[in-house]
Amino acid sequence: MGLYKEGQLVGVAIWTGLSVPETAKGAFGLDRNDQAGIFELSRLVLEPSVQEKEHNLAGWFLSRAEKYLKKSEPVRALITYADDDHHCGVVYAATNWTYHGLTEPKKDFWFANEDGTFTKHSRGKVAGAKGEWRPRSRKHRFTKVFDDKMQTFWPIQKWENSKNPPNMPQNL
Repeated sequence: MGLYKEGQLVGVAIWTGLSVPETAKGAFGLDRNDQAGIFELSRLVLEPSVQEKEHNLAGWFLSRAEKYLKKSEPVRALITYADDDHHCGVVYAATNWTYHGLTEPKKDFWFANEDGTFTKHSRGKVAGAKGEWRPRSRKHRFTKVFDDKMQTFWPIQKWENSKNPPNMPQNL
């Protein structure tokens, strides 16, 4: 879904199926073949200059994107993440998403290249490869459940605005 101002695209919300099917098992106890109606907000982007001038634009746009999705698809639940290296999900807390804490710490393997640089490994075996394991940024987890028959298995936690990085709009 796009957000336009004076004919210019200034925001985008992208809903997808779950990026990892096992997420539905951990979050809702659902098997791989029972994930219809579960959507992930994989991207929410606003033009920074517009966002600075328009108080609460992110929350307003997100609520419209949710309504549009629910009109066009049978939605049972929504999931989204906020990367802890960059923000903590202020917009999700402000728009009544349920907070479920941070993901577990994980590491990614980075291949050592001949020139001294590293390339992040995406899939497959790494046994015997030259490289190093590096910590991955953790993600703040949020859900919205619309299906009364579903329950969330992730524990609900109290959300706090733990980030206040310089130069970052405060409504993200």
